[in-house]
Amino acid sequence: MIYPTTPGQPESEHPDMDTDLAILHDTTEELAAYLSEVTLAELRRLVEPHGRPLGALTLDLMHDHVRTAATVSDAGMQPSEPGVPATTAELEASLNPDGTGVESAYRRVGRRLEHAFAEGQARTGREPGSAQALHLARHHGHAVAGIVLHTWDVAQTLRLPYQPTTPVAWVVLRALTSTDREHGPDGANADPAPGPGSAVLDGEAFRSALQLTGRAA
Repeated sequence: MIYPTTPGQPESEHPDMDTDLAILHDTTEELAAYLSEVTLAELRRLVEPHGRPLGALTLDLMHDHVRTAATVSDAGMQPSEPGVPATTAELEASLNPDGTGVESAYRRVGRRLEHAFAEGQARTGREPGSAQALHLARHHGHAVAGIVLHTWDVAQTLRLPYQPTTPVAWVVLRALTSTDREHGPDGANADPAPGPGSAVLDGEAFRSALQLTGRAA
């Protein structure tokens, strides 16, 4: 089950500033599950509204995970690290003989991303309101948003249904609409991110995110 905050802890007064490792894990696993159904033919299929092959978009997400992991973890992860395809040709070459297996490459990068956030959270856990914690939470929100939106792309390519849980949908919408407080003095001038009880209804949060990214009318 996915929780809006860490189980056993009170809900944050600023939920857009949370770094929920359970949500990150669940979303990477859900994407991997969808990717396990993808074959080489689907990887080469163009995805709307991007107009690019699914394989290229998947590789972009993996490389984004690499950059995010390097940013939030002292150890980081270098793009040349084994197991991270550099090109779509390398990604395709890593597939199983039947054209499946892209989820294996994704899971390796997804796990490293999770570990990087766990390391970052361990460093900032004693200062939940610090600039470092806010920086980590921002990256967490954008990472989750990228994963969830790409899961939608994969599901659409496979003609399968996909709907994230309400807490995850709100993480995505907040990531897409929140003013980046890191660029202001202590975030004093930042606009509040939407959340439950705002003008956007819970059931419409994900559709709003899809509309903001051109994925739905």
